Amino acid sequence: MLGARDQVAAKFGKNSDPYAATGLKKKSEHKKGGRVIRGWPIQRAGQLELGSLGVW
Repeated sequence: MLGARDQVAAKFGKNSDPYAATGLKKKSEHKKGGRVIRGWPIQRAGQLELGSLGVW
């Protein structure tokens, strides 16, 4: 029974329903990561905003 999840992932892919049926999350269900830079000026609709200060 060891490696059954690996075999399902190899046969059907990590974004399939059989992969999710083994108790694991699909690849598309994982949270997307992103980098947040705080305090860096952000250009928004022609205005300059300082992210952490809230100054327009």
